[in-house]
Amino acid sequence: MSAKSAVDALGVVVSDRTTSPKVSDQDLVERCRGGDRAALETVLSEHAEALERQILRLIGPAPEVADLLQVTLMTAVRAFPQFRGQAQLGTWLTGIAINVVRDFLKRPDRRRLLPVAAVPETPDDSNNPELRYLQRHALGHVRAALAQVPVNNRIAFILHVIEGRPVEEVAALCGASVTATKSRIFMARRALKSALRIAPPRVRSLP
Repeated sequence: MSAKSAVDALGVVVSDRTTSPKVSDQDLVERCRGGDRAALETVLSEHAEALERQILRLIGPAPEVADLLQVTLMTAVRAFPQFRGQAQLGTWLTGIAINVVRDFLKRPDRRRLLPVAAVPETPDDSNNPELRYLQRHALGHVRAALAQVPVNNRIAFILHVIEGRPVEEVAALCGASVTATKSRIFMARRALKSALRIAPPRVRSLP
């Protein structure tokens, strides 16, 4: 199911918007809070692909991505009346997606799901030495090691180290304190580096 299909499945699709007057983001949010289905369709359509990518980075290209996107969108529709603009709309929606993924990964049968989309397939050109360190290892081994990290720590690590989000932003997205978030990232780093030292992969060039 594509991101567009996920939005369509919610039943909020309306008539062509190209003939409608342009409205501000704030007005759209207010209309969403009031249950306006046209506004909901507009907002969810604009953010669905970004939310799908976020879910993909956290769990990998698993068949459940489409289902988790659907749950995220449905949760957002139900939660809009309580949205008070305390965060940017995209940030708020991303936080919902992260909560949905966290609940999913905490299920006993999903704790070892490999986040295979988390580590980029090609060397990173940024100045992030930790990410370059991970990329020098065989990707399969890094991914398997990530799958052994506790869910909360894994999510914080991916958001901060792989995606490059500031710790404060990660804390807000995960609904945790900055201190707790730093601890989660530290614990994930330690577990991952320990796993890579215990069973170092054979040296090979990245694809």
